[in-house]
Amino acid sequence: MKFVCGKDELVDAIHKVGRVITTRTTLPILNNILLAPVEGGIQMAAYDLKLAIRTYLPVAGVEPPGIALPSRLFSEIASALPGEEVTIETDPETSRARVTCGNSSYNLHGMPAQEFPSLPELAGSPTLTLAEGTLKEMIRQTEFASAKEETRPPMTGTLCLLEDGSLTMVTTDTYRLAARRQPLGKAQRSEAVPVKAIVPTRALQELERLLGTGDKEVAVTFGTNLAQFSLGKSTTLVSNLIEGHFPDHSQVIQPEWQNRVTVKTKELEGALRRVELVARENANRVVLRIAEGSMQLQAVTQGVGEGREEVGIKLEGDGLTVGFNARYLIEVLSVIDSEECRLVLRGSTNPGMVEPVSEVDYKYVLMPIILREEER
Repeated sequence: MKFVCGKDELVDAIHKVGRVITTRTTLPILNNILLAPVEGGIQMAAYDLKLAIRTYLPVAGVEPPGIALPSRLFSEIASALPGEEVTIETDPETSRARVTCGNSSYNLHGMPAQEFPSLPELAGSPTLTLAEGTLKEMIRQTEFASAKEETRPPMTGTLCLLEDGSLTMVTTDTYRLAARRQPLGKAQRSEAVPVKAIVPTRALQELERLLGTGDKEVAVTFGTNLAQFSLGKSTTLVSNLIEGHFPDHSQVIQPEWQNRVTVKTKELEGALRRVELVARENANRVVLRIAEGSMQLQAVTQGVGEGREEVGIKLEGDGLTVGFNARYLIEVLSVIDSEECRLVLRGSTNPGMVEPVSEVDYKYVLMPIILREEER
């Protein structure tokens, strides 16, 4: 196999697939990037038996067999090459590849492409299509609320629901829950049965990295055990689904409220980031004292100090005092794009909800902290 390609295109392809590879694998072949000749070019892929990313590099006149090259070394060498055009030539008998660019030449020890596991793929029509920018926003607004520990596997994933003409993505770690709903036109969805699938949040984070912010369509296909996301004809991500029960988010998002606080999103985020400097050594504990026209934010950490901030608000209902984890509030405010947001509260001991003041259907529910007597 021998081909010539642009250095930038090669590096971009390596970076697209390379992050799949982890050091935890016990199969040496999975530490490699597969280069396989396909019609009109090279398919580059990485796979960890749970997540696969493959991308297409258009080059002319490539013949089999392919090769698997060590991901880290291949990436570092390709990125450091001095020229604009790279030639890769492989020897199938020794499973070595010669990489040349200008006056630079490197010989890499690889592995036979035949040893690389078969890549998962879902055939047939997509379940739905969605603009890249919209899907990227949905992931960005939910991924941070997913559980990080794997003691309850379903909570390390994102629940994807296709029902009533909409796609909803939900994450939770039991302390907070994020839900983003996106209506779909008839041309955007299949008339097949509704979908209820748990996609690993890690897979969606890798997908977010690949997505642009425009209107190019992503074809999404859900199977029995797999989810597939195709970005045109160039790049495809395929992930195993997580088995198990995901909490019923409809029971968490309650429409009733006693107090609604409307505030400028970035103003509140900035105040929280400052007061968190004191709160971070006290489990990010911040107390909100809400009254007509203003909301005071207070953090007190023994042996560290005290911080206070005040922001202007519009209050519907009575005033109250409530406590939250400042970091959990900052994370949601950083992904709300509307100028104003709304805090929907049902007293100081019930979960509160944050939502944008816009047409975007996004809900974020978080548990309050129990206030001490001196904080009330």
